[in-house]
Amino acid sequence: MENKLESLEEKLGRPDWKQWLPVYGVYQANRDFYNGKPSILNQDDSPHLGILAYQTFSFLATGNGIAYGIVQLAEKLF
Repeated sequence: MENKLESLEEKLGRPDWKQWLPVYGVYQANRDFYNGKPSILNQDDSPHLGILAYQTFSFLATGNGIAYGIVQLAEKLF
């Protein structure tokens, strides 16, 4: 009997869209890679350096935003 709950990504053999979410996508991509699901980390057609650059930028932008928020909060409090 066919599994009707199979996702479109699994049917098409494509990576899950959640792998492209900033920060959380790193966790999702690693989890899918180790579970044998389609992942952006195990694609043979290209090295997928775009995801590495995208996630690096996301981490840096998130860190920059947090640091800016802490500085602004510190200026208001002190």
